[in-house]
Amino acid sequence: MSLFARDGIAKVSGPVPSKVQHDIALETIRSVDGVRSIHDSLKVAAH
Repeated sequence: MSLFARDGIAKVSGPVPSKVQHDIALETIRSVDGVRSIHDSLKVAAH
């Protein structure tokens, strides 16, 4: 997973092992002070 943030916009991409991990990642990013928007390109890896 990679994350780039600038001017309140977070761009996150790459594979995550599960939907739960995807949701945790987005929840964590949203909790960061100053983040106004998230561009989510995370992909849940197929098992």
